Amino acid sequence: MPIQYQHKLHGSFHAWHRADNLPKMPQHMHRNVEIIYLKTGSATCTVDLVPYQLNEGDILFVFSEQLHSYETSVGNPENYALLFPPDIPIFADVFSTMLPLSPVLHGMASEEMDALFKAAHKANHNKSSEYTKGAVMGYIAVILTKIMPLLELQPKNELANNIEYTLIRYCAENYTKPITLNEIAKKFGYTPEYFSRIFNEKYKTSFTNFINSLRVEEAKSLLKKSDNITEVAFACGFSSIRNFNRVFKQKVGKTPYEYRKAKKDVQ
Repeated sequence: MPIQYQHKLHGSFHAWHRADNLPKMPQHMHRNVEIIYLKTGSATCTVDLVPYQLNEGDILFVFSEQLHSYETSVGNPENYALLFPPDIPIFADVFSTMLPLSPVLHGMASEEMDALFKAAHKANHNKSSEYTKGAVMGYIAVILTKIMPLLELQPKNELANNIEYTLIRYCAENYTKPITLNEIAKKFGYTPEYFSRIFNEKYKTSFTNFINSLRVEEAKSLLKKSDNITEVAFACGFSSIRNFNRVFKQKVGKTPYEYRKAKKDVQ
């Protein structure tokens, strides 16, 4: 499955508690930093295509725009997840210039750690408070002061990371337009062959497949709200309804009409 770029999460603070489930997530990336604290069970994950094993009490730390995935391997793991922008006060310079040698911190379980993640989750779901965002950010900052010193950091390869992530960001922000690999390469001063190699070697997909995946994910969201399939097709960047139907059926296993009808039937 091609990677997903979750651009709609940017700039937001989230704290989740999953009592018995770590949902399978395919290869994806986003600008936000992500932390997974596994209280029970075990799971497998990848960060920048390198596999890691998470066990009870481990923390997975994914920096901004690192490619990652995870799935449960044993049991029904209880876990907490934090998602926050990389420009959070105090730590912004670290997140913009460094990467961890290993994204996994082992054996982090403690009463204090449990209490901090639980408090962040509780604050995130306190909808009655106008200070919710500030409270979540505060608990995240405290958690970071506890675990950041334990990470062994290394400087980012600025040139490689910048162009790779700039390319992905640009696609994610412009996929509803009729963009081509040649146009993007010219815009950033590279050859189409170089950008094609980035997609094939780094992200294990093609430019066309990545753009179509972004468009189909957007279409799935719009089809839950709209009955006009033609409008949805063009709103997502497809050049024709025929192409939209073909690509959607290929990736989802249903036509747009069948997908929309199935979603409406379960509402």
